[in-house]
Amino acid sequence: MSNIKYTYILLVGLFGLLLGVSLIHESYIEKEAFNEIAKQHQVNLHEIKIDFSNRINESINAIHFLYSTPPISGLVRASEDPEGIDRLDDTSFDGWRSRLETIFTAFLENNAQYSQARVIYADSGDEFIRVERFRGDVRVATPNLYQNKKHTDYFIEATQLKRQQLYVSPISLNREFGEITVPYQPTIRFILPIFTEQGQLFAFLIINKNLTSLFESAREFIPAGQQLAYSDEAGYFLEHFDPALYFTKDLSPDKTFTSEYTTTTLIPNLLSKVTPLSGTMPASYVSSSAMMVPSGHRPYQLTVSIFSDSAFIDKFLWDRRVSFYTAIAIVLLLFSMALSLINRASNRNRKLAEARAEAQAVVTAAIDVIITLDNQGAVTSCNFAAERMLGVNKQQLLGEKLDPYFNPHSNTPIETIISNTETESDLTWNKGAEECHYHCTKSVIKLSKKVSALALIFRDSTQDMQAKQEAANINQVLETKIAKRTQELESARNEAVENSKVKSQFISNISHEMRTPLNGILGALAMLKRQRLLPETEKFINMAEVSAFNLNVLINDILDLSKIEAGKLDLESKLFNPTVLINDQVTTHAVKAIEKGLEFYLDTSALNFRTFRSDPHRLAQVLNNIISNAIKFTERGAVIVKARTDALDSTGTLTITISDTGIGIAKEKIPKLFNAFQQADNNIASRYGGTGLGLLICKQLVNMMGGDITLDSEHHKGTDVTITLPTNEWDPYAESEIKRLTDKTVGVYTHSENASRIITNIVKSLDGKAFILENSHLEAPLPDLPDNLIVDVSLSEATKLVTWLSSQPNKPKLFVLKAFTQNFHLDYEPLEYLNKPLLRTEFLAKFINQRGQTSEFVSDFYHRRQTDVDAQHLYDASTLKGKVLLIVDDNDINLEVAASLLSELPVTIYCANSGEDAITRLINLESEGTPADAILMDCNMPGIDGYEATQLIRQGKAGEHTAAIPIIAMTANALQGEREKCLRIGMDDFITKPLEPNEFITKSVAWLQTEEVVISTPEEALTRSPKEEAIEASGDTQQESEPSLPIWDKGAALGRLMNNEALLNKLVDIFLSGAEPIFAELSAAVHNGDYETVRQRSHKLKGQTGEIGAQQLYDTMSKLEQSAKNQEPDINTRFNVAKTQFEALLDELKQATEA
Repeated sequence: MSNIKYTYILLVGLFGLLLGVSLIHESYIEKEAFNEIAKQHQVNLHEIKIDFSNRINESINAIHFLYSTPPISGLVRASEDPEGIDRLDDTSFDGWRSRLETIFTAFLENNAQYSQARVIYADSGDEFIRVERFRGDVRVATPNLYQNKKHTDYFIEATQLKRQQLYVSPISLNREFGEITVPYQPTIRFILPIFTEQGQLFAFLIINKNLTSLFESAREFIPAGQQLAYSDEAGYFLEHFDPALYFTKDLSPDKTFTSEYTTTTLIPNLLSKVTPLSGTMPASYVSSSAMMVPSGHRPYQLTVSIFSDSAFIDKFLWDRRVSFYTAIAIVLLLFSMALSLINRASNRNRKLAEARAEAQAVVTAAIDVIITLDNQGAVTSCNFAAERMLGVNKQQLLGEKLDPYFNPHSNTPIETIISNTETESDLTWNKGAEECHYHCTKSVIKLSKKVSALALIFRDSTQDMQAKQEAANINQVLETKIAKRTQELESARNEAVENSKVKSQFISNISHEMRTPLNGILGALAMLKRQRLLPETEKFINMAEVSAFNLNVLINDILDLSKIEAGKLDLESKLFNPTVLINDQVTTHAVKAIEKGLEFYLDTSALNFRTFRSDPHRLAQVLNNIISNAIKFTERGAVIVKARTDALDSTGTLTITISDTGIGIAKEKIPKLFNAFQQADNNIASRYGGTGLGLLICKQLVNMMGGDITLDSEHHKGTDVTITLPTNEWDPYAESEIKRLTDKTVGVYTHSENASRIITNIVKSLDGKAFILENSHLEAPLPDLPDNLIVDVSLSEATKLVTWLSSQPNKPKLFVLKAFTQNFHLDYEPLEYLNKPLLRTEFLAKFINQRGQTSEFVSDFYHRRQTDVDAQHLYDASTLKGKVLLIVDDNDINLEVAASLLSELPVTIYCANSGEDAITRLINLESEGTPADAILMDCNMPGIDGYEATQLIRQGKAGEHTAAIPIIAMTANALQGEREKCLRIGMDDFITKPLEPNEFITKSVAWLQTEEVVISTPEEALTRSPKEEAIEASGDTQQESEPSLPIWDKGAALGRLMNNEALLNKLVDIFLSGAEPIFAELSAAVHNGDYETVRQRSHKLKGQTGEIGAQQLYDTMSKLEQSAKNQEPDINTRFNVAKTQFEALLDELKQATEA
């Protein structure tokens, strides 16, 4: 208790001492803070005064310079002459005035701080020369702007000046015509008198200096938290940080320093504390210093004051307090630590005694047996449980060896337990007829460095042993059951796998069986549509055709779903151009969107990969489904397809978003769309059609490609579907390929926000600038029109625009967007039409083409357009005469459909019902001297099917001539790998049922024609046909094209196209739009000696010229291709011939197009 009292007294004394020291310290640091801020103020005031003095001296020098210029003395001499002439150099008064005005103008232009330079008559106070700064410019005032200053303070003071005596006016706000100018101009005036030679006062030279820059520069001398104020001799404020106290003499004459502040002196002549008498502004710490301004006969005083807020004082005091109280805290901490150590030692001894008592109580009451032995093996302590176990009391055990009491009952002697290196062991305890099990744990207790004891703890584990045995028995039973269940699950899995195989085979077979009659239905409908029909009949046929087509789509969806579920849908992985793929899908659906009156847009401004590795076929399938749905479920508004590519580390990403403004889907119904045969609403199937499989298949296909598909929708507002695909291999476009509009501005004229945004994105992605042309611009001439203008408006609006453009001095080139089915004609040059939706590649192609340039980036557009042409079948009917075609199918309807679809071709058609019948028919035809030229072969037939029949034909079983005959497979089996199987057997081509008429006729004619037609995918565009290779290998060469051949044989071209002139015109347009860049690449390759590129471009141009009937250039390109392949040295000669023919062909085609 005495210790506690002593500690208490010590603490009170210590805290009293600290309180006294703190009060003394607070008084000291406050004085130190005032001295520090006063010192800082004085340094800043000194710098401000020096700067002010320097600027005043600069102005004094400036007015003396102006005074010394010849026009000053010349004006005086001219004014004394009766005729107003300076007889010294015959200059008139007005001449000297003009020269002086010129000097004043140059002076003001080179010295921004001066606002006026004037000369005023001394007798009347009228200005007769005035040059001033007006709205940022320097102007010479006209006489109507001259003012009379006779009653101004500075004029009255100036009249007292003597020769060469300078007057500097007090600082005030500038006034014109008696009114203060706005914005305010704090002005100081420098005045020198001008005397005649006789000593009479003639005029005053005055320059006005705007002090705004001086006040601003002075603020640079003070740190943050400080403000400046200027006041005159009367205490009126000039410049002040409070706008209410700005130039109070002019604006608020009732306000002075003494009327606005109360002052408390802190350090005499150095620092005061001022408190505003009104308002809510806090008190400030102020230092002031007076400056004498030299001014003729009466200099005046100007006072500058620095106001500091309390932040500096507060920070200074805070820093000092932190240091001081930190030291105090350390002292208290050390003191507390010392007291704590003393108390801790006392508490430790007390708690140790308590802990020993508690431990003894725990040991005594423990149910486990606890015995401690000394290092001699004698018992030093034990608990009640030990007494019960050994059957003796504690007093008998203490000090005795344990083995006489322990060993008779244990199967393990106590000596073994003690000597065993293991700390834990198990033993069996027998006491009479009862058998128990104990688990023993031993632990060494360190009493000192040399003395230790051993603690033995025996826990009764009898119940644990029994539970362990029971658990072992239960585990054995469970393992038996699990083994049996595993065997049952294995059998069930095998059965499920077998069922899946049966289901897949069943779906494959049933789809084949369904496609066969469906082929007959579609074929018969196609033949019926060729007949002349009543409108009502044609309507019913169209309905039947749509229903059959929907059934075919349903079969394909079910087959795809089955293949996905069975894990048999294989994906291909290859590089493809995402721009071409997306462009093709969008343009394919453009017709339907435009027919419905929808806005349809494509934004590929962020699509910057030339190639991307994935499965292009499946991606096209997904896009086709989603874009079709977007158009189908949108009645008004827009469908927007947006694509972008991104690269992060080693992963490239292609993201495609299809957005529509259609019916939308409620949030709670979105998850249903990814289930089989589920739609958002039961009424959707009846209103829009569909099975509910499309989105499920799309999601599974995208997931298989490693990507994801997400859907966000709002009912009655629209839907956004986003496809994200990753890849580890891609090739970006070079920056120079895309940035083709650098430093160019492209105008955009449209009333659609979507169109404006997307066109702007496209222009910016090409490094150009977009200029939005508004309707308001059309009300007046617009001199800064861009050179190119993209237009997306109606025909009537476009016509108005053209009328306005015709009146402009600079006519831009127009790029007019129109639907390809739209008849859109504008009388304007230069003009290009672009198809909707706008393709970035198409716009850039036509933009670059107008400059005669080429670009690898836009070659994607030309390649796509040319692929479109190559994919159409263009044939000359004369090449099919005498051809024999054999159709093999076990279904009579399919035979009739196939034969009917080809009935308009000038070929002889034979039919066979089986593989055996086909071989017999081929043998008979060869023996009759009319061997077949091609075979259309069904794959699944009874007896000898199409596969076996093909193998027999290739083995020569149907005659030597037919061993190499073209065989085209016709199959309703659409499973993955069917095409590869057909080609591996020996067939040459592949077509699926139901037959698509155009594709069927195209492939049939391609294999029947004498001159081989290359029908290729974009990836196979450069692959040469077997026939071409054979001709080249034989060394067959021809002479250069005969001069007698026409440049363009339009009649022959029409014959090849079955007199379809519209198709020929389309081919000519595409040739004109795409051939020149290809020929430019050919020219560069010839110049560089790049034979492979020469061969590729020659081959491409050969195909194009052949299709439009330019036989002369076709022959030359064939020779040039052969020369490039053989790397012949005369390649330049052949190219020069081709160049002449190419230019002549372009001229003739353009003339025909214009006509």
